[in-house]
Amino acid sequence: PLKAFQDGNFGNIDFMIGTNLEEVKLFTALDPEISKMGDVGGEKLLIGYLGRLGIDINKSKGIIDTYRKAREGNFSTEPNEIMNALITDYLFRISTIQLLEAQSTHQENTYNYLFTWPSPAFDGKLGACHALEIPFVFNTLDAPGMADFAGKNPETEAISNKIMDAWIAFARTGNPNHDSIPKWPRYDIEKRSTMLIGKEFKVVEKFLDKERAAWDGII
Repeated sequence: PLKAFQDGNFGNIDFMIGTNLEEVKLFTALDPEISKMGDVGGEKLLIGYLGRLGIDINKSKGIIDTYRKAREGNFSTEPNEIMNALITDYLFRISTIQLLEAQSTHQENTYNYLFTWPSPAFDGKLGACHALEIPFVFNTLDAPGMADFAGKNPETEAISNKIMDAWIAFARTGNPNHDSIPKWPRYDIEKRSTMLIGKEFKVVEKFLDKERAAWDGII
């Protein structure tokens, strides 16, 4: 699929794609083994995990060190949180960025988002996990169980309305911009503009870019 994008096979198609900030926490947040990583030699476990992906020990140490330094002052540097960030990027974000890079060279209407709203479930342990954006996109915050998973209050309703308006605008015109959000720039390799979607809608450039670059030539 990536080669098809790189070759321009979809160059005539407007393209919007994104991920959630902590995708993998849906699967790991309640895993007692991962929560104990700091007590049992977390870095060795990280290196072991990356080794199972076929990444040699020196490159693994370099990736882990990059994540630790990049997250200082911004996100937790606990081994389990670095593990969550690594797996999220490996399974979701890096491949998304590769598609954005490929499509943006053929199609101006290419847009990226990152969903950052944290789930209130399990005392917030899930974070902005996999599938959390779905009830916001499809206006199903009233569905059974969604109030616990996504939250149900004026703030979530407002986020959902802005998301729906963006998705509808994109479906109609190939451009997700509308009056209730900041100007959403197109994605390009130079600025890597991304709309952060959460308590506020905010455009950032080169978000988590050191972590992204750590995977260059590896995946």
